[in-house]
Amino acid sequence: MNSIKIGQLQGQAGELMERMKNDPAFAEQIKSARGLVRKAVVDRILEQHYSCAFADVYVTRQEHILTVEWQLSSSIKGSGIFEVVGSIEDVALIPDLDGGSDQLFVFSKGNGSKRLELDFGHAYFLSFQFINPEVAGFGPDAVQHLSFFASIPVPDEKRTILKALLAISPEERLRSKMEKNLDMQDEFDEMCRKAAERIKAKNLPPDEEADRINRFIAEAGMLKDTLEM
Repeated sequence: MNSIKIGQLQGQAGELMERMKNDPAFAEQIKSARGLVRKAVVDRILEQHYSCAFADVYVTRQEHILTVEWQLSSSIKGSGIFEVVGSIEDVALIPDLDGGSDQLFVFSKGNGSKRLELDFGHAYFLSFQFINPEVAGFGPDAVQHLSFFASIPVPDEKRTILKALLAISPEERLRSKMEKNLDMQDEFDEMCRKAAERIKAKNLPPDEEADRINRFIAEAGMLKDTLEM
């Protein structure tokens, strides 16, 4: 297989853009072809079909909702007694080779479906086992395995927010955090000042007045630390 460098790709892209600029008809053809390819890719992402000797699995995605439907082969007699076991695992950037983090979401017999509400920006590994209880062992006549990946992309509006946050420099983030802390400290000081004025308005004996003010400030300080203000 021949390899190609990124610089070569950029050069070819430049040539293509130049031709599209000078040839409107060609540009329209390219745009139309891109649209068809994009639609095919999106349809492939939103609707997927997997099969094994015992069953077919249909997967559809709408935003972060994944609907998984399995249908046992009509050519198999007594398929209604077949056991179905399905698990799902949130796949990290660096997969855990030991596994153990998958969760069972199907344990039933016959055909069925499940609606899964998943997290945006995550990829998932789904695995099915279709088991014929009338055949002993773990051979292909007893168990059929089926597994696949499903991803839930970040919505465009959230992607825009993430890009904006990543574009902020560390210095700006630090400055923003310090300003926020200063604003919260000012609010805390103002709250303590108003509380002290209310206590003083009660015309309590000086010792009791001072004790109440100090106690309020101490308790408010503890609450402030608990809330990480």
